[in-house]
Amino acid sequence: MAIPSTTIGGLSGTYDFNLQVDEIIEEAYERIGMESTSGYDLRTARRSLNLLLTEWVNKDITLWTAERRSINCVAGQATYDLRERDVDVMEVALRTSGADIVLSRVSWDQSMYTADKDQAGRPVQYKFDRQLTPQLTVWPVPDNNTYSLVVDVFKFIQDVGSYYNVIGAPRRFLPAMVAGLAFYLAEKRRPELVATKKALYDEALEEALAADEEVKSFVIRPNRGGRYRRR
Repeated sequence: MAIPSTTIGGLSGTYDFNLQVDEIIEEAYERIGMESTSGYDLRTARRSLNLLLTEWVNKDITLWTAERRSINCVAGQATYDLRERDVDVMEVALRTSGADIVLSRVSWDQSMYTADKDQAGRPVQYKFDRQLTPQLTVWPVPDNNTYSLVVDVFKFIQDVGSYYNVIGAPRRFLPAMVAGLAFYLAEKRRPELVATKKALYDEALEEALAADEEVKSFVIRPNRGGRYRRR
């Protein structure tokens, strides 16, 4: 019987390589010269992995978690709840009569100088409030029910979950993820390796971010103070 060419000297024909959580943990432990031999080893590594993904969210590098959704405006209502998993807002547009008009973002400090906060009309600006349930406030307060808000949000990366799950991040970030977890584990188990593992993690993350920049045009988004920065 002929042996398929893909098994001898041929290409695999697949593009779906990924690592499960347990494999990421195993690889990270190997990089600090250890093995995960107990349930505690697995639990502490999984906890560190969740913290690492949260660190990435705080650094605003998770552009792949962007989601666009629509919120119907209600006359007389200025504030609208988002979802607990929403980290930040990239852009908000007001949809009216088939046209989308981009709203300006203002900070908390800037919003304090709005003299008549109850003024009704067509919204021209918004404020993002990082509550446990994030909120979006627009001004002027919508004066009718025909408007809707088109909101681009960044979400948290999904939790690690089971050891047999895969991580909700692009494959190109796997090396940085493993290097980052190795650094976190070195802080706990091999302090003499911390400096080396931190340098390797920074390098891997920088390379992943550089690759990300190559495949997308730059994004302008407001920072927490209402100013704009290049991503």
